[in-house]
Amino acid sequence: MKKISISLLAFFIGAITLTAQGFERFYNDNVINDFTQTTDQNFLMTGSYTEVYKSFGWIQKTDASGNPIWSHAIEVGDTSTFCQSIQVIDTQHFVVAGTATFKNGPDYEKNFLQRYDGNGALVAEWSSSQMVTATFYASASDLARGTDGTLYFLANSGYWTNFNASKLTLLTSNLQEISAVILDATLYQIEVLPNGDLMMCGVQNNQAYLCRTTPAGELLWEKTYQTGSARMTLTADGNAVLATDKNLLKANVANGDLVWNKTISLTNYVQAPTWVVEDDQQNLVVTGMYNANYTSVFTIHKLDSNGNLMWSKTPYQAMMWHHSEVKPLITTTGLYALGGYLQNTTNWDTDALLYVTDSNFSPVSIRETALNPLHATAAPNPVSDRTVLRWAEPQTGRIRVLANTGQCIREDQLSGTEYILGVGNLPAGMYRVQMVTDQQRTSVLNIVVHH
Repeated sequence: MKKISISLLAFFIGAITLTAQGFERFYNDNVINDFTQTTDQNFLMTGSYTEVYKSFGWIQKTDASGNPIWSHAIEVGDTSTFCQSIQVIDTQHFVVAGTATFKNGPDYEKNFLQRYDGNGALVAEWSSSQMVTATFYASASDLARGTDGTLYFLANSGYWTNFNASKLTLLTSNLQEISAVILDATLYQIEVLPNGDLMMCGVQNNQAYLCRTTPAGELLWEKTYQTGSARMTLTADGNAVLATDKNLLKANVANGDLVWNKTISLTNYVQAPTWVVEDDQQNLVVTGMYNANYTSVFTIHKLDSNGNLMWSKTPYQAMMWHHSEVKPLITTTGLYALGGYLQNTTNWDTDALLYVTDSNFSPVSIRETALNPLHATAAPNPVSDRTVLRWAEPQTGRIRVLANTGQCIREDQLSGTEYILGVGNLPAGMYRVQMVTDQQRTSVLNIVVHH
């Protein structure tokens, strides 16, 4: 199954090899924008982080549990570099798409692609030929690989007062440009049908938008449905399911006609489905959020193939997240992988998250940047009896264990460089461990308890 989703600059690229801490190194305003699974069941991820008022892109390869294998920072623009999408090309190569901004030189923003080998070494690059100014909007959106190996790079562009156009660029797998097509919509996602045709979705005139084109980008049909933008998944029965700002709907890929239209209702609050994928049982997994009391709550839903709700969960309900965008992926082993970011209302720190669960959303493994200036770790994790919390330098303070409801169920003194946490009497599930030093430095770790 294709990754969930979402040009390289020939004159400059700075790649910085990071420590074995992996994406935990990106601790300040870090987001995972896209991730996918490789043929060897590892994960490839890409995103951005901010350090001293400058944004950098990053790529990372992890094992199936999210443990880092290698990591690289990416600097393309002299102001910021945002990596938006990642696509596996073959067993030894992948491509990253993003946008770079500049304060010096003739261009203000440019889209870029970079091709890497399996060890993260840069082997090819491409950048958009569009010359833009500070009043012009450019943003990489998504990347897909066609049935014949062609790469389809989707990017939105326009002036800040009117960004209602998307550019579809066709390239070889070695990033040689073939052609480009302009489409009259703001598009967020591209998927490839078995016959090579393309399905794209997004928003047009404030309505959810879906279109089908030939492999060359020639428009076959287009449809709008209701208020809001859309993401999608192609289903095994030959249709497309869209998650819009309001509803979940299924459309026929032959002509765009509606098959069904459903509303997800978990609480009295307004739901906002964001991402949708289909698992190997043809059930639908939908992630999103709802707004409650000036904060946004991350939600995940499982529905059958007809859009009937099977269960809903709110794993971060009490953590006061202001905003979240967490994308689901069905792995080759049938597990769910969730990757994205959560933003905290109390200090606006943004935490990158990679969360692997079974089909009932019971946690298998989790890696999170969280608020971790202490560079704290927990091992083993998951844990059945005892886990050892460690941090880099001696500290004094307090340690608290929070249940998934946000309730503090244990509190103790923090001292030295480690703490042994016994969990044998705790019910199975996910817990948050909060470490607060006397100097008011706070680190938060997630631990998974299983018996």
